[in-house]
Amino acid sequence: MKIGNFLNIKNILIALVAAIIIGFFFFEKTEINRHEEEIKALHVENDSLLTKNDSLKSDNAKLDIILTQIDEKLDKNNEETNSVLSVLDKLKEKKNEIPNYVNSLSANGTADALSKYLEDRTKGETSNH
Repeated sequence: MKIGNFLNIKNILIALVAAIIIGFFFFEKTEINRHEEEIKALHVENDSLLTKNDSLKSDNAKLDIILTQIDEKLDKNNEETNSVLSVLDKLKEKKNEIPNYVNSLSANGTADALSKYLEDRTKGETSNH
């Protein structure tokens, strides 16, 4: 076999493909090993994140309870505030009203009633003595 025949394009391509396949075979193991290490590191990080997530979920549950209590207090305060405002509105309406018993206590009527009382009192005192 001649060297010229061996170096034709077909044989060169076959040798080149064989070298590439052998190169991939050797380098592929190191790539897999490197990826396995990355995967292990990602698993560790994932476990850490899952633990943090569980912690955050429990913290959120506690905060939800506190927020529910605050909402209940706010509702109660709003009810009390509304009742106080209702009473204030009623008092404001009555502020300028003049009650009926005040109208009957005019100066003339009071003076007449006082005079009558004093007369009746003095009559009663003289009759006893």
